[in-house]
Amino acid sequence: MKPKTKALALRLLLPLLLLGYMIADAEVDLRQGETWELKIMGGDPRDLLRGHYVRFTIDWNWADDPGTCDDYANCCVCLHDEHGDRTNPRVERLDCSLAHTCDAAIRGRITSETTFDVGLDRYYVAEQLALPIERRILEGHGAVSVVVNKNRNALLKELLVDGQPWRDWGMTEKNPRP
Repeated sequence: MKPKTKALALRLLLPLLLLGYMIADAEVDLRQGETWELKIMGGDPRDLLRGHYVRFTIDWNWADDPGTCDDYANCCVCLHDEHGDRTNPRVERLDCSLAHTCDAAIRGRITSETTFDVGLDRYYVAEQLALPIERRILEGHGAVSVVVNKNRNALLKELLVDGQPWRDWGMTEKNPRP
């Protein structure tokens, strides 16, 4: 093989190897992290430029004392599993260096007194189900399943409607897929 051909092959192969590594790393995080279910509040599922997705904010179950975090660059939300099922945990803000006291901790940033942004705010759904899903979430029947990895990042795993994955919910008799 000519040197130019080898160099070209290497340039084409390197991005594919990098992509494969990124996919494998994300899969490891999803399989090894802890899964938590967090309630959500709804938003507008339609965006003409980006498709049909449900926009939401996490409805944190703040402790009586939501805690403080003076170092905004190093804030975590501390999850306390009070019921043993990792569902709707009681949470408080704290410095990530103190996260060893938590059942799990998620990095993010404080945006208001009751809002903590962890970078999760949308989930893509089928066009036919966007409005029915939005209605159920606005009625208080939505949640997200997230995986917390070893770096304290939250990875969105699944959108839940009435306690079940949105695709399964969409296949019920009440909400058949067109």
